Amino acid sequence: MPDTALAPRTRLSLVIPVKDEAESLRPLVSELVEAGLPAHFDLEVLLVDDGSSDQTPEIIADLMGEHVFLRCLRLDRTLGKSAALDAGFRAARGEILAMMDGDLQNDPRDLLPMVDTLRQGFDLVSGRRERRADTLWRRVQSRIANHVRQFVLRDHATDCGCGIKVLRRECVARLPMFRGAHRFMEALIQAQGFRFKQIPVNDRPRRHGEPKYTFRRRGILRPTVDMLGVLWLRRRMDRCEARPVEPPEPRG
Repeated sequence: MPDTALAPRTRLSLVIPVKDEAESLRPLVSELVEAGLPAHFDLEVLLVDDGSSDQTPEIIADLMGEHVFLRCLRLDRTLGKSAALDAGFRAARGEILAMMDGDLQNDPRDLLPMVDTLRQGFDLVSGRRERRADTLWRRVQSRIANHVRQFVLRDHATDCGCGIKVLRRECVARLPMFRGAHRFMEALIQAQGFRFKQIPVNDRPRRHGEPKYTFRRRGILRPTVDMLGVLWLRRRMDRCEARPVEPPEPRG
């Protein structure tokens, strides 16, 4: 078990983008409670509704009446996962931020060891799915995409598609967000001089609905252009440490 006594009642903000996840929301919130997150942290969970057209808004409203740690943000139209995460991060109040998907494939129990790893001196801890609960075709796509991204960006991340991550607030303040940025978070974080680590996490089959961000919907052109954009951005970033200058001693 992780040593959560190192920082009792740390304020943790968990951002969960959701779109048409009406069937998953109640089990998801129940799992957050069962994982002990409200007991271990000063917890807030931000459900960011990315333009849902099902009963997601009504179910979120009901859940907010049952759980004081729940907050909701609603985008006025579907803008994608990166925009939803950006909105959640900007509204978050915690000193440690976390993100996970709302489709029940991520396991909330992984958040405790991830926060514990963060406290060991890292700035971003992301999940690595060692046993993916996806179709063979999706696993093949993901493996190819990860190999290409590692070759181009040299980010040493073996699974950037895993939706569960934990990071420090100061990382978000310097994280450039754009459409598709969530797929390159490890590379963007490292470009700012932050330390990151991946640890194994549990991956589960999707129980309801269909994946929202698939190869068929994205195609190959947009992720490739995004990757080249990240490569350009990393090479253009200037990192330096600013040293405060003390005022001179008064004369006389």
